[in-house]
Amino acid sequence: MVATAAQYEVPIYTSSRGDSSIGMNLVIPYLFDKPVALNPILDVIERTAIVREAEKNGVVEVGGGSPKNFYLQTQPVLQQVLNDPTKGGQDYFLQLTTDSPHWGGLSGATPSEAKTWGKVKDARKNNVVVYSCASITLPLIAQYVLIRKKPREHRRLLGRMNELVATLRDSAMETTQFRAGRPGPSGFEELWRHLDGDAS
Repeated sequence: MVATAAQYEVPIYTSSRGDSSIGMNLVIPYLFDKPVALNPILDVIERTAIVREAEKNGVVEVGGGSPKNFYLQTQPVLQQVLNDPTKGGQDYFLQLTTDSPHWGGLSGATPSEAKTWGKVKDARKNNVVVYSCASITLPLIAQYVLIRKKPREHRRLLGRMNELVATLRDSAMETTQFRAGRPGPSGFEELWRHLDGDAS
């Protein structure tokens, strides 16, 4: 999968680098003064830029937990942090899970819960939660798509990432509500002076 993603310039993100074998093994370079530069906030920025650029957005969630929110939070970043009016939530949402909502966990959270955060556009339309084992349902859905849908032109996102992030940044700086709202806690004043070109 990773090799195919690289071939088609599809970025891969993970929400839990520290909570993984990757995080375990990165202990070595950090202990011996050769740290590997990983920036989870840049991941948030890049994913948000990808979502903003797309004409329509959809998500297929296999399971849930941390990766579920990690992708869906791109919409609140646009709406609530950058005051960007272009999206307003994911257009399509499909989740394959065995977790039920009544346990209160993120994996069982419904589209209506995601709507309250602005993560999905409409909690009653273009949203499906399939309560079944994803090892059964995901291959069936993937095969259906391969058989019924024509191939699309590849977007080659990795090669365009700098451009997409620059567009996200420029659009934020041009948004009146973003400039007026001055998001962020107190202590961001220096950042705003820098963005305004007044930093000494």
